Amino acid sequence: MTEKDVESLVEGRRSRSPGREASGGKVRRMWKHPFKIPGSSRRDSSVIAELAESKFDIKVYGKGNPIKVIAVDCGLKHNAIRLLVKRGAEVHLVPWNHDFTEMDYDGLFISGGPGDPTQAEELIENVRKVLESDRREPLFGISLGNLVTGLAAGASSYKMPMANRGQNQPVVNTINGQAFITAQNHGYAIDSRSLPPGWKPLFVNANDHTNELHRRAREREERKGGQIGARLSLPK
Repeated sequence: MTEKDVESLVEGRRSRSPGREASGGKVRRMWKHPFKIPGSSRRDSSVIAELAESKFDIKVYGKGNPIKVIAVDCGLKHNAIRLLVKRGAEVHLVPWNHDFTEMDYDGLFISGGPGDPTQAEELIENVRKVLESDRREPLFGISLGNLVTGLAAGASSYKMPMANRGQNQPVVNTINGQAFITAQNHGYAIDSRSLPPGWKPLFVNANDHTNELHRRAREREERKGGQIGARLSLPK
């Protein structure tokens, strides 16, 4: 294996077993130092900056599609781009710290990604500017993007005592009670009690009641029972 085969390494959990710790340390040194690969552990706070590219030319997918969506790359999975393009979007992919506040678009998408959301200060500030402006285009964030949107709105986040990970996490629509089984992988959450007036949780985890998706409530969305968020966040 060469340096070209691996761009980055994320360590999810470090074993407390002496034997495994020793072998794990050897593996980390083998990957991170000889190949000069950026690596991170759960204790790192700037994972987004390390693993998501900070500078690149704007990339366009689905060129010619009628709906222009700005997708902010915080560690974006290509499948998210594929699903947006499939639904008729021309996706313009920008770096996580790109200033998109003056760009022309029909929708703004903040991707998922690793790490502590409070460390994405440039992104939080840009989202805050959009929320405080008179722009009416929809803004949607998943995973880390959901946390960043909450922070930009004025809410606070916290590190969960036990992360939600796995493919069988149940969530409930707070408007109509509809339940979904989802795949999740996050260790931080927004404190729903800290959401400012006009913001409400849209989906909560049925096991630990964590905020999985929130929204800025509007009368039109109330009448539709939150299905806008359901279609975007939980595609079939």
